[in-house]
Amino acid sequence: MVELAPQLTWADNLWAGVSCGLREYYSRLDDLRKIPAVVRFWSYEPALESANDVDLTDIDWVIAGGESGWRARPADDHWFREIRDKCKAAGTPFFFKQHGDVYARAHKIRKEHGGNLLDGQHPEEFPKPTYGRKLIDLLPALIQIDDGRNMAPEPQLNNDDHREPVTPEVLTAEEPGSRPNVDTEPQEPRRGIVELIEEYITDYVSVRRPNFGLPISLWALATHCHMQFRAFGFLVFTGEEYGSAKTYMLEILQQLVKDGRLLSGITLSAMCSDIEVNHPTLLIDQAEGLGKEETKLMRVMQSGYKQGATYTVRQGNSNLVRSVYGPKAFALIGDLPRPAMDRSIAITMERRTPKKVRDENEGDWNERGERIRTLAAVAITIRKQDIDTAVFNFRAPEFLNGREIEIWKPLLVMCDLFAPNRRAELEQTAVDLSVAKLKEGRKITQAEAIRRAETRTYSERLVKDIYMLYGEEHGIRTEEALERLKQLPNNPWRNYADVGLTDIKMAQLLKAQGIRSRQMKMHGINRNSYLKADLEQAVKSFTAQACA
Repeated sequence: MVELAPQLTWADNLWAGVSCGLREYYSRLDDLRKIPAVVRFWSYEPALESANDVDLTDIDWVIAGGESGWRARPADDHWFREIRDKCKAAGTPFFFKQHGDVYARAHKIRKEHGGNLLDGQHPEEFPKPTYGRKLIDLLPALIQIDDGRNMAPEPQLNNDDHREPVTPEVLTAEEPGSRPNVDTEPQEPRRGIVELIEEYITDYVSVRRPNFGLPISLWALATHCHMQFRAFGFLVFTGEEYGSAKTYMLEILQQLVKDGRLLSGITLSAMCSDIEVNHPTLLIDQAEGLGKEETKLMRVMQSGYKQGATYTVRQGNSNLVRSVYGPKAFALIGDLPRPAMDRSIAITMERRTPKKVRDENEGDWNERGERIRTLAAVAITIRKQDIDTAVFNFRAPEFLNGREIEIWKPLLVMCDLFAPNRRAELEQTAVDLSVAKLKEGRKITQAEAIRRAETRTYSERLVKDIYMLYGEEHGIRTEEALERLKQLPNNPWRNYADVGLTDIKMAQLLKAQGIRSRQMKMHGINRNSYLKADLEQAVKSFTAQACA
């Protein structure tokens, strides 16, 4: 129901409810609170245990009853009194249907003859609808409008609807005399959907430059309305080595985009079928295999950034036209072919330490990602008409040329609607990323990418380990360093590259960090040594990068 809510028109005659008679199903009430129906009701039936600890916040109506049927289980009258009193305290209408068949058979009565009699009364209260509810009022982030303020849009009423319009302030307040306001703690300023997406991304991946998080976030948001744009540029995460979080970035996007499909390989037929049926966001990992100019799949994908792009296949005696348009993100070592890069927003990734690690925050990763994706879908649904208007009125910016205007248009529109105060930041970032593609395309072999990743990882480790070996001395001889390194606990040097760290390999790894051996007189003899000051400077550099 929560997933379908953004796609439905919540008319005033459409009420929503859930049924749960056991505590283990209380999560259904949390889902119900996210639905913008004018009445949200909880059916506490069949009542199978006490519900005295239930939270009735934002529940408009409670219906209670025992179980029916020849195999019915008994209900305790005390449970119904508890929930009746709880509803009264909260100002929530309470409707008591029946004690249940066990009670009816024991007292030889029927429901209409006293089966819903409770303490001499027939509780049959009905709810008062709360008109004008919007999805945006029920979720933890408000959507920013053009003046940059966080507030909900005013409800749209039909011409024949004579109710008074409900202002945004009233939407989040309780009706006078209904239920007490238990949330008296001061609230933090609400952030827009773009900031929520960006914060989630940068928590788990440290991007090369801080401003790169904005276009990634806007691209993810725009996937929820990509059919409203004539063209939708690719998003490419590239790097020169393994371990730079390219695949990790696609996994994060899968949590945020519309119907994300994380793939390491795909056939042309499967891609077309998925696009035609589901309009998904394709997240293609290990895209190096698509990097050959003659690859048919790559050529078709290159045309798939524009709406209306098709691929014609021969089927029997006729031609079948297949659709190929839709959002696509790629992760690879090196670059895609030049025609594909011209249709892309390309972001170079580097090995950096993120704020959070997924394996240590699995709950946050899944729950927060799902919540933000729902928020994004809601935000787009609410402002669909605004998006159409912004697309129609779009004027090409002077700072972009040719195809760059097409691929940045969705992001500029999203920024204007959901983060207007960051337009200048996005414009400069668009220029930076556009001119960065003027460099020559990189073709990096798998072996070279692995070598670079290993060099970076182990060169940093080697610098830190050698630095730990220093005492009061100002330098350490190569032979002594090798011997002492292999005695450190849990060290990788004893069997490095299956033969153990050598003086030549050590020199290569340290050279990658700008450190070279020097001739130093020790005990009257000149020997190749590494100075403490050189390694200390490198360690400080690592610390500064980690803090940044």
